Amino acid sequence: MRFSYRGDYLAVAFNNEYRDESQKFDRTVGLETAQPSFIIIYVNRLSAKNPGIKLNSKDPYVKLLKFQIPFHNF
Repeated sequence: MRFSYRGDYLAVAFNNEYRDESQKFDRTVGLETAQPSFIIIYVNRLSAKNPGIKLNSKDPYVKLLKFQIPFHNF
């Protein structure tokens, strides 16, 4: 998790590329069951940077963008 300097944005990242040496990657099942890596950008709902997303939400940060990174084909 990472906040911007002024608190306008919050970024959450998940990297699912790491595999322990003991884990074997099954190409036929692995890509279907595993969740790929992603980055989600949240914006403070009261910030001037918010383009008008969920202004009445009780959550301080609302989801702005999601980048999903596909698995590398072996």
